[in-house]
Amino acid sequence: MPSVIAGIIPKQGFEICRDAIGAIILVELTNQKTSQGNAFPEDIIVLAESLIPADAVDQVSINVLLDSANYSQQTQIDSQGRTLYFIDIYTSGINSADSAFRRDKFLGMIGYIFRSAQYRLLGQTPGWIGGTYVESFATLDPSKKEDTNFTSFARIQLAVRIQEEGQAWTGVPFEINNTSVVLTETEKGYQYIFNN
Repeated sequence: MPSVIAGIIPKQGFEICRDAIGAIILVELTNQKTSQGNAFPEDIIVLAESLIPADAVDQVSINVLLDSANYSQQTQIDSQGRTLYFIDIYTSGINSADSAFRRDKFLGMIGYIFRSAQYRLLGQTPGWIGGTYVESFATLDPSKKEDTNFTSFARIQLAVRIQEEGQAWTGVPFEINNTSVVLTETEKGYQYIFNN
């Protein structure tokens, strides 16, 4: 079967958005570290699609993951819908309270960043992103998580309205058509058949 998609399939919008989310977090938190000075002693690591073992958590590890997408408006050349990302925050500390307070500090800062009108389009050109929304966050009950680093965990759900582009199929040339189709009544109901 010959290939019908011309050219290289480009990086999809949901991939570009995932990468932009991670880059925004790194840039803004690095800026806050510089601005806050002693009030921001933590080193941060920002990852994408990583599996983080609990015993390897640094003071602050942030992981951006793609969760799912639902499309409601679709045409032959594009689909528009809601894409959901998880921003997972792992923190460690000298005790469980220290870790939890650190978790909450970064939970608040990241939520603030993505509620800012500055990042409604994730720094992308207007047209294919319809907005970003911090939908919810949740934390893990500390009684269900025990380790020597006193690891704390929070998950932010960030929704992005994305228009994914496609390529319309141009079809094949129709060289000749001498076939006619008729609608005939059969015992199964009306049926289209060739009348040659």
